[in-house]
Amino acid sequence: MNKLKPVLFFTEAGADIGFGHLMECLSLAEILSRRYGGSIFFYIRGNTKAIEQVKRRQFPFQEIPDFGSIDQVITGGEAGIGVCNLRSISPELQISLNRKKIKTVVIDELGNKEIYADVLINGSPVPIWHQYDYPEEKPKLFLGPKFMVMDRSFAEFHTKAKKNDNQNVLVSMGGIDKNGATTLLAGALEPLKDILKTIIIGPGFVHVDKLDRIRKRFDSSFHIISNAGNMAELIFNSDLVFSTGGNTLYEAVCLGTPAIVLWEEEHEAIQAEWFEQAGAAVNLGQNIGADKKEIRFAVEQLLRDIEKRKSMSRKGKALLDGRGGERIARIIDTLYRESCE
Repeated sequence: MNKLKPVLFFTEAGADIGFGHLMECLSLAEILSRRYGGSIFFYIRGNTKAIEQVKRRQFPFQEIPDFGSIDQVITGGEAGIGVCNLRSISPELQISLNRKKIKTVVIDELGNKEIYADVLINGSPVPIWHQYDYPEEKPKLFLGPKFMVMDRSFAEFHTKAKKNDNQNVLVSMGGIDKNGATTLLAGALEPLKDILKTIIIGPGFVHVDKLDRIRKRFDSSFHIISNAGNMAELIFNSDLVFSTGGNTLYEAVCLGTPAIVLWEEEHEAIQAEWFEQAGAAVNLGQNIGADKKEIRFAVEQLLRDIEKRKSMSRKGKALLDGRGGERIARIIDTLYRESCE
């Protein structure tokens, strides 16, 4: 291999799209940095909280307002790989990278768009999201949950035996929680005094004031954690996890922790339904206007039924093993070596 070239990440985070795309890229970048040292660079569109996440991991970065304008910031031949992980990946970004002879990896979730990349990765299990248009050459395809990016700690906890008797419920409603489902769930779970309730606050959580007002009446069964650095451990040690149906749902399934989904957006509803049909989750519907009594009933019913939770755990762990990041790193490694020859 000749002179190392940087791996460029194009990603985004914020109140409108959440933090999932960014966190996937950061997890993948950490794997790649162990292979290529400091040859990682982020182009990011996001708010202050998003930038803080990149700074905390000490990756060099540049804020960019528009991913269609990269001609102004990238010259041809300076990069080995461009990794695009965005809510809506434009043809213009891919074409621009191709024009600069930068091998391109697209990490997508919802499908149904034009792809001009060398490699396309989609970790969703939903078949209708694996449909794409390939106006030019068809990329190499890597589809399905085995390619879902997670922090490497999830692969480690995936191999551990789960006890299912902690009487611990975890609430993790995404990095933003636009609809305030965290506070809704806190109120719904408050009467369950004999159950430990752990609430995770994400990096862009927008309902701090409301949560601060209601937490004054919480007893010792509540535990609130901001920006948890040990999510795999917390999910693994829980009997149930509440999720919106995004990345936390995948993480819970990987660790064999039954998930209860109160979805926020339509695509999360589809994912929740898929995992419910697979036997690894319970879909309670949209979190806006969710019924607190129904939430408590679902929790009490599942905590009493240990055999159902064991079944959900087995079925979930059979779907994901947490090694998606390592698989993608090997795919990128092949492209990277080609680009540096």
